[in-house]
Amino acid sequence: MVASAVLGVVLTIIFGALTSFQTAYSRSAARDDAIDQAHLAEQDLGNQITSGNVLYAPGGNGTSLVVYTQTNGSWDCVEWEVSQGGDLTTRSWSQGYPGDGSSPTSWRTVATDIVNTSSEAPFVRPSTFSNRLINIDLYVNETGSSANPVQVETSVEGRNTEYGYPTSACITVPPG
Repeated sequence: MVASAVLGVVLTIIFGALTSFQTAYSRSAARDDAIDQAHLAEQDLGNQITSGNVLYAPGGNGTSLVVYTQTNGSWDCVEWEVSQGGDLTTRSWSQGYPGDGSSPTSWRTVATDIVNTSSEAPFVRPSTFSNRLINIDLYVNETGSSANPVQVETSVEGRNTEYGYPTSACITVPPG
């Protein structure tokens, strides 16, 4: 009887520890996935900015960015936005929108678990670099975690921003 009671206590402690380890591992894996998504998004955005011409934030609050960029020989407008739900999303439209009758693509989620606050704008264009540089600063954390967020940051320079381009490109941002 005593041996069974001791065995029960030991098993309870072991299963409790295993459950705790599994929860910690799941949270760590989710956080690592969110950080990986943010790094991949920054690489994609960096490629667009590097080959882009016009860089501006239509909302002015740093939560969105529009890039007039070339992909596969075609010039397009690409918008990036951090939603209030914590998703980094992107969409694109043709440079002739709305006059050419085209429609923007649907929003596509590129990264999740972005937790920038209102004082931590994800897209900042420093005034000291003639509008050629974009600082991308994403704060990432697992959903519902109370741990400190991880900062994923980079600076990218638009190489083609000094050359001739239509200054009216991407001025009309589609609604929604």
